[in-house]
Amino acid sequence: DTGCAMLHTIEKLEFYDGGQTKILTDNGGMYIGIDKDAKITNYSDGKQIKDTDLFVGQKIFAWYNGVEESYPAQTSTYRLVLVDEGQTADILLNGKAIATKAVLKNGVWTVPMRETAETLGLEVSWNADERIATMKNSARIMDIKIGEDLYLSYASEQSGMIGMTAPIKLGCKAYISEDKTWIPAKVFEIFVGFDVTQNNNTIEIKKAS
Repeated sequence: DTGCAMLHTIEKLEFYDGGQTKILTDNGGMYIGIDKDAKITNYSDGKQIKDTDLFVGQKIFAWYNGVEESYPAQTSTYRLVLVDEGQTADILLNGKAIATKAVLKNGVWTVPMRETAETLGLEVSWNADERIATMKNSARIMDIKIGEDLYLSYASEQSGMIGMTAPIKLGCKAYISEDKTWIPAKVFEIFVGFDVTQNNNTIEIKKAS
């Protein structure tokens, strides 16, 4: 029933002049055009998303009224809901892949804090009473409280510098899952000294050049 939401996986995204976007799905068998006024939201929290934030491999619910019989089939959607919970992506740290996958949470890519930080050369500690995870190097320190979406870093005493970054919300609280602390990948940019790239189901974090 094409009047109901249909589940698809994005296989390719095409962006055209004038703001038109098309999604290729169904093993190359269908193009779904996104109407100019289409509403795009996350399933988990209802947060509105732009079409330019979509990525290959993402699962979506799409509403459309009819399908043009061609190959690939053609239709257009006026409503998209992203099934964001549980999607995973590869993690590259300074060009090296790690075994653990990044997880999409509330539309935000999250990574395992200790494994990621230590692979990047940072020290990690855990305060069980305060539920605060800390990562640091010779220049900077960041305290991350479980259940809070507020991230900032500050200069370490041994660096001889003072000051801190502005507190930033990234749309996802730090959380614990499977005995691991998970944080948004973008936290490493706030820590300072790292670049984070997110595309095509790969999250890459590397030392800033």
